Amino acid sequence: MNTNSASVISEDEIKDLVARLEAKLRNSDPETRVTPRELAAYERNFAARVVRRMRGQDYLDDAKANLEERLDTMRAIHNTIDTHEDFIPMYKSDKRTLRSARLWASMLTMDFDLLLKFKDKLSIGGRREKRDVLYSLLQSVSGDGLKYLGWWSHETTLPYEEETWAGNPTQRDLALKRDGFRCVLTLKSIYQVCRIVPAWSLSRRLEIQCKVLRPLRAILGDDFHDKLCALMEPGAHDLLDSPANMITMSPSLRKMWNEGKFGLEPLRYVDKWVVMKTGEETNLGRAAGSSKDTKNTKETKDTEDTKDARHAGKLKQIYGLETGFHWLKKTNLGGINDSPGATDADPREMWEAQDHDEEFFADNGTALDDGQIITIWAEDKSLLPNWDLLAIQWLASRLHRLWGGAGLHLYAPQEEQDEDAGGRRQMD
Repeated sequence: MNTNSASVISEDEIKDLVARLEAKLRNSDPETRVTPRELAAYERNFAARVVRRMRGQDYLDDAKANLEERLDTMRAIHNTIDTHEDFIPMYKSDKRTLRSARLWASMLTMDFDLLLKFKDKLSIGGRREKRDVLYSLLQSVSGDGLKYLGWWSHETTLPYEEETWAGNPTQRDLALKRDGFRCVLTLKSIYQVCRIVPAWSLSRRLEIQCKVLRPLRAILGDDFHDKLCALMEPGAHDLLDSPANMITMSPSLRKMWNEGKFGLEPLRYVDKWVVMKTGEETNLGRAAGSSKDTKNTKETKDTEDTKDARHAGKLKQIYGLETGFHWLKKTNLGGINDSPGATDADPREMWEAQDHDEEFFADNGTALDDGQIITIWAEDKSLLPNWDLLAIQWLASRLHRLWGGAGLHLYAPQEEQDEDAGGRRQMD
């Protein structure tokens, strides 16, 4: 069900709230009346038009398929494996993997087109070809690559000052400038730079390619896999230590991001023209305003006024990456090596209670909630967060929460855990 289709407030509730607000604003008691600061906050809130787009109930529904369509596809896949004579030997030997949380969560989160292609390939070709298709997926699922993905794609628990020291300060300053020196989620001027993938990736690129990405080709798909491996190659411009791998967040939200409690789903690239006021040339994030002003390139129109303003240096074209914010509920599973009750188990029947108490509100008083569109703007497209880095982090966070949200340090290689029981990663 699309939650956008129904109103969340009745006519009676609207009338009641209007009456209560009017009574509060008209209250003249000097001890309880509205202050100018409160009035300004009300005005900001009333003016806000926060865009939220939910394609279903939660992060299990996406643009290509809802949860029911995924579960139907998963049932068809398991039915083929369970009943077709070509897979009987593999079913017996790999029964544990086939019923594992690893495979279940992977099928719930992998690209739906890739999942459909896998389903079709199980019925095409000879016995050897079909077994090879299943074997490649089971190898991806059962190996350490899937576990190490959770370890690699989230930041450390090091003090912020130490993590700050690990990177290039000039690049961090560029990210802060891009985001207007404020948290991109709440628009408040309480901020820290958060990396999409951690700083220690810089010195361990080959290890990440070999231990994390290459074993996951069957889950990621060839195109996504190859793009990520290319990002791990050293080059003249180090993307991993640039604004393309950085987002500005509040300290509290940065901590929750690193714990996988919410995710940002990359949606689309956008652009628009903005009027740059005096002094805003160095504060693009504030000049860009809210995501409600977003326009596709093809929708941006030139008028005589905009042409004149642009020639006068008043207008500037800026570029954005539109993302969808999602709180990531976790299941009651005990970790990556657990198993759901069935191969087509419904995760919505397995949700645990919310594991964070703090509520987050934007500067205009609106709550940070599911489906909210967060757009990050930049003058230069290369300064935007990298789509593929954000996409792999989005995948890893969903897997982590579907496995039950266990401590991320438990996904690290054993030698990492032996070196530091607290899960702190050492730079090579």
